[in-house]
Amino acid sequence: MVAEEFSWLAVVPSLVGGGISAVTAVLMFSLAQRVDRKKRESDAKKLSAVKAFSALQKIMHIANINENLARQIDREFKDASETREIHQVDPAHVVRPLIGAPHDVERITPEEILFLAKSGNGDLIAEIWEIQQRTLNNDHLVKYFNELKTDYADFMESCAESVQEMRPEGATLELKGTQVFRAVSKTGRMNTVLVGLVSNLESDRVQSKSVVERFLSAAVAEFGSDFPAKTVEWKENAAS
Repeated sequence: MVAEEFSWLAVVPSLVGGGISAVTAVLMFSLAQRVDRKKRESDAKKLSAVKAFSALQKIMHIANINENLARQIDREFKDASETREIHQVDPAHVVRPLIGAPHDVERITPEEILFLAKSGNGDLIAEIWEIQQRTLNNDHLVKYFNELKTDYADFMESCAESVQEMRPEGATLELKGTQVFRAVSKTGRMNTVLVGLVSNLESDRVQSKSVVERFLSAAVAEFGSDFPAKTVEWKENAAS
């Protein structure tokens, strides 16, 4: 019995059809992988933009703390200059206790500003850490100044028996002996703290605003439309 002759013409269409199906499956899988990868990248970029926006809010809060504190001290000197010759008075006796809402500085996390490292903004990262720490230091100085003011007021109250003259704006005390030394010493400590705080704020209020604007510019360049903010507006200094 003679075997039937093998026909490639019958097999080739099946091979070609199977090959096309396999190639199509590979292409579809590759396309799905690419789409999935782009979606993951897009989602990761949006998440980074949200984190960066959170950092922007914290930096703006720092800038506002420095600006408001500087304005408060400026206003103290401005108000005092309208009623007396303040150049004859110790600065610590011009500025009253710095009362206001607690300066709750919310710390910035590395994840929130990671994009700056990727885009080569290492100097800006360093400045962000710097203004954050300096604002925390300023807050410590404010609290210490207020404590010294309270201590000085308590001391002067303890000297109330030596009141020489009562006026609407206050009393005139005549200090004697060690009271004079203690008053001068306490005033010196208050002056030292206040002068240090004022000196810090002169640069901090400018630097913190600069950091906000540069951070915003870098974030917009990095995230484009994924970043919620595009500009920042500052109010004019009301104390000037």
